[in-house]
Amino acid sequence: MTSLSRPGGNITGLSNVAVDLSGKKLQFLKEATGTSRLALLTNTSDREIAKRTVAAFQASSEPLNISLQLAEVQKPDDLEQAFDLIGKMGVGGVVLQVDSMFLNERKQIANLARERRLATMGLVEEMAQDGLTMSYGPNPFTAVRRAATYIDKILKGMKPGDLPIEQPTKIDFVINLKTAKEIGLNLPSTLLALADRVIE
Repeated sequence: MTSLSRPGGNITGLSNVAVDLSGKKLQFLKEATGTSRLALLTNTSDREIAKRTVAAFQASSEPLNISLQLAEVQKPDDLEQAFDLIGKMGVGGVVLQVDSMFLNERKQIANLARERRLATMGLVEEMAQDGLTMSYGPNPFTAVRRAATYIDKILKGMKPGDLPIEQPTKIDFVINLKTAKEIGLNLPSTLLALADRVIE
């Protein structure tokens, strides 16, 4: 692949990786919890991705004056132990690495966090719907609609390699107010006003 704008060959499509969202996620979580001590949960089964994730969040945490603690898992069975560790760190909330395992285990993560009265920042709206405190990430329905236009263009004769690989442009911020109240968070009205959706 030459570049995202001119992939070449038979490659094109939509990337599910948006611009770096680590700063916004930390900012929203700090504002929600009222604390500058937060945790980052990573999946180290792919150490390179976990390493890049940690680097991005650490770089974003410094200008926000956030003390970022790290917790690692490699499989779903590790989650309870990780949340036990996070619960002892004295943090107000946990932000999750973009990872399919965390998406699949969102209900378990939501339950573990609620038991420890920890706020959580997830990846996509489904995570907030299933009990995490918040989510900030690309809107999957926008990607589906854009994919249909790509198929149409290819069927009409355009070469896939001439179509740019698009990155997400619609980022949704969703708050689960029910979860926030359950863990004793009184969210500021300024934060609620920024949400694309509030689940009550």
